[in-house]
Amino acid sequence: DGEMANFTDELIKKGNNGLVDRGKLDGVESLDNLLDLPSNLLLSKKTLLPSDLLFEFNRAELRESAKVGLMKLGLLIDKNPTLYCWIEGHTDLIGSDEMNFKLSERRADAVKDYLVKSMRMDPERIFTRGFGKTQPLITSGNADIQAPNRRVEIRMRKTPPPKGEIKTPKAEPVIIEPEPPKAV
Repeated sequence: DGEMANFTDELIKKGNNGLVDRGKLDGVESLDNLLDLPSNLLLSKKTLLPSDLLFEFNRAELRESAKVGLMKLGLLIDKNPTLYCWIEGHTDLIGSDEMNFKLSERRADAVKDYLVKSMRMDPERIFTRGFGKTQPLITSGNADIQAPNRRVEIRMRKTPPPKGEIKTPKAEPVIIEPEPPKAV
């Protein structure tokens, strides 16, 4: 789990070797730092959980190693019973809009599922959203350079997130094969 905290701290400090513009990391703190903050100070902060440490590439099943970080997140939710937890999935820019949008949603949902099923957190206080590739920290480069884009952002807020704020990307045309007639 030190790996996760170090990754977040390094990302915040360096802005990913200057590739991440500092404004995009405003208010980002490590999960450990958030645990020490009173509720009123949490409202202006967020933390990043790097997808590469949470999930295998292009998958939404949690790695075993992710679970320590998620236990800390559960502790954060527990310590702030008046706040809602927003879990927001983000992807890199590689691949189609729709595929990335769905992947970001599945990853955010996987984090919520773990919190609810394994840690018995209240599902009514945890909200997930997928942003796909619409909010990159880094706007070009190969998959390695874009690693910071693959992340789950966590915010603790007084209200659930606004509805209808995320635009679902237009689906790419799908060719539907006619079903063969069923034998009676």
